[in-house]
Amino acid sequence: YLGSLAMKMKYSDLEEPRMKDFIEVAGASNPFFEILAYSTGFLLALLNAAGLSAIIFTIHPVIFVFVFGIVAIQIFIDKKRRNFQFFFKRTMARLLRKQKYLYDLAYNTKFAKETRINGLEGLITNKMDGFYENELIPSDIENSKKVLKFQSVSETASIIQQAVIYVYLGYSVIFGGMLLGDFSMYMTSIERFTDYISGLVGN
Repeated sequence: YLGSLAMKMKYSDLEEPRMKDFIEVAGASNPFFEILAYSTGFLLALLNAAGLSAIIFTIHPVIFVFVFGIVAIQIFIDKKRRNFQFFFKRTMARLLRKQKYLYDLAYNTKFAKETRINGLEGLITNKMDGFYENELIPSDIENSKKVLKFQSVSETASIIQQAVIYVYLGYSVIFGGMLLGDFSMYMTSIERFTDYISGLVGN
């Protein structure tokens, strides 16, 4: 399908770097299987989250609101991360095209003879080294730092949630007569609920 669309475009448009970036990004996905997988994941997460929310609500309505609030914070952070990675992916498309071009010069037989006859091995190697050092690696580092910041905020929210729930349920076991089996069930339900809600929004 992507090929048939490209065939209908003007050649001058296909030669534009921006359009090549779009094609690079589009060619890296499989829409049918992605839609199928995400739709199935969405329905499963919805059913499981609905069942677990009923269990959590029996602990105390305030606990349910608290857990949902923490999950909302994590969802917001995850949305910011996804938006960043979406735009980063478009930036990487240009770099990946350049990397592919340099790789072709290095080992594609179409260029091998001319490269060796003219003694261009050093020139190509230097260009590849410069590309990695000045463009690709800095972009990867920038992406990793940003993603790490998002993850650290999300993990902090998760730790706060677990600490509050442990204190509340522990108090209920010691002073409220809650059984250890119920303690374990509630803790597992809250952890799974968080995962399913995040998966629901993500899908």
